[in-house]
Amino acid sequence: MEEILQDKYRILHEVGRGGMAIVYKGLDLSLDREVVIKVLHPHLADRSDSQVRFQREAKAVAKLHHLNILEIYDYSGIDSDQSYIIMEYIRGETLKDFTNRTEIKLPKIGALITIPVAAALAHAHDAGVIHRDIKPENIMIRDDGVIKLMDFGIARLVDTHAMTVTGALVGSPAHMAPEHVEGRQIDNRADVFSTGTLLYLLCTGRLPFDSMSPHALLRQILEVRYDDPRRLNPAIGRRLHAIISRCLKHDPEERFATAGDLEQELRNYVQEIGFEDPELALTRYFEKPPESEQSMLQNVVACLMKTAQDDAESGKVASALEAYNQVLALEGDREDALVQVQRLSSAKSRGVLLRKVALMLSAAALVIISMWSLSMRNNLSAKRPSVSEHAVSPRALLSMAQIDKKLALFAQLNGRTPHGNAARNDRRSLETSAHKVPKAQTKKTHAKRRINGRRTVTNGHIKALTRSAASNNIPFTIKANPMAAEIIFEGKTYTGNTGPMMRRIGRYPVRIHHPACKACEDRNYILHLNSKTPKNGVIFPVGYAPASLVVQTIPTATITAAARTARSGQVMQFKMRKLSTNVTLTIKAPGHKTVIRRVSIHANKTTSISVVMTKVASN
Repeated sequence: MEEILQDKYRILHEVGRGGMAIVYKGLDLSLDREVVIKVLHPHLADRSDSQVRFQREAKAVAKLHHLNILEIYDYSGIDSDQSYIIMEYIRGETLKDFTNRTEIKLPKIGALITIPVAAALAHAHDAGVIHRDIKPENIMIRDDGVIKLMDFGIARLVDTHAMTVTGALVGSPAHMAPEHVEGRQIDNRADVFSTGTLLYLLCTGRLPFDSMSPHALLRQILEVRYDDPRRLNPAIGRRLHAIISRCLKHDPEERFATAGDLEQELRNYVQEIGFEDPELALTRYFEKPPESEQSMLQNVVACLMKTAQDDAESGKVASALEAYNQVLALEGDREDALVQVQRLSSAKSRGVLLRKVALMLSAAALVIISMWSLSMRNNLSAKRPSVSEHAVSPRALLSMAQIDKKLALFAQLNGRTPHGNAARNDRRSLETSAHKVPKAQTKKTHAKRRINGRRTVTNGHIKALTRSAASNNIPFTIKANPMAAEIIFEGKTYTGNTGPMMRRIGRYPVRIHHPACKACEDRNYILHLNSKTPKNGVIFPVGYAPASLVVQTIPTATITAAARTARSGQVMQFKMRKLSTNVTLTIKAPGHKTVIRRVSIHANKTTSISVVMTKVASN
């Protein structure tokens, strides 16, 4: 259709429809430029409340002049026969269309895209406008890579209770803040929550709140229940995870106070990982997404490796491990990073062990010294020994055999058995931390004594208890298949194959998690420790997510595969023991030839095929 509006604008063709208006591509006749023309539906044009709401939208957006916000050029006025808004025309595509055809693997790109969205919201909030409908469909990517936030329609078209006249929620439920769903008064922080859902989606490829049932979806939002984004994409580091989590807090007071604060936090984050100019990096990315992402990946990995090395040298082991683990999530076959993770993990475990040993020995030394003091007070009439006559070296307190046995017990608590140089170093730590005591207290005795009327346990009893505990200890090794998977055992996480450990005979839960495998699922096992447990390794395999298969054929066909039966278009799920496998399909339909086809299916993916059935010739 071609129609002239007030001799100013020519309508060229329709591009979309909304609840209140039809959107057209048009031409500004006076300036000879392409524009977007938003025209109020004819059946609403005579209603004063609709005209007032249309005017509110025009006035709300007219106040906003920002690079990342769609501009408004003109408004018909409330008294015009035709109610319309003239807006900037953008050549490009929506963020929704872009993400549908392009997989974003690097979570840092998600942060880069969210920065201009947060900047646009900060400007709108400063002008007193709340968007209330942040979603990929309302974000445009201009051909030159500039992000444009659009469709402020419901910002001023709804009342303070966020309900339409029909009582339906206004906005996109999957991106709504809990207070918006509940119908409570909302402020700028509702937009911060919605931006958090957008950031989550860009970093993981999935919405935080997603369900086939609208009731279940709203329940998830009200309870703020979502999967940890690092489970979906292990390359999301601790810093980015903290930003996402803060945006998605149930209590608005715990979120970023303003969209400007969120923008600044994201800018600081991307600059720390090598993107000094986020806008320039984003423009280059949109020019050639696959090539740019590969280049960004190399830069991010190099930055993470340097950060990890610097942190390791300065003794920040936890921070260094976190950076190396991000590298492994991005480049799983990077051997130098894996070696450093194993080295630092071992060093961290040894450090914890030595701190526990030092603490326990200090306590033991204090107890022994106290016992000796009490004994000396009860023996005041005895001859006081001279220091030169009875002074002994620290080794007199604990023999080498005693040290080894105690180290074994402490290692049992820590999940590792010291051996080789580590054991010798730990012995030295024990020996040098002991205090000098009179030799009389180091003599072996198995008799129970009384000091000031109290019965005490002697060194002989301690040794007996040590031998009894050690006799029930089983050395073993847990191994994961594949090696890159994490082993979660006794509250600790081990990467690859752990070193030898020791536990008492019994049953222990083991969890296997693969941080770099999107097709993998966690698996829980029970480790049965007994005398028959193989010492060279107990192997636990990682799990794989089910594979899905959809066959499109004639409606009357019956599809059979691996003892499962389905109809055309129905989803068939298969348990997977590896990443991919083949299944044989048998497709039958009355009056048609049976079709047998072999199809390859993949864990955590949906395979769709079309099958043409041939009719049986009738005589």
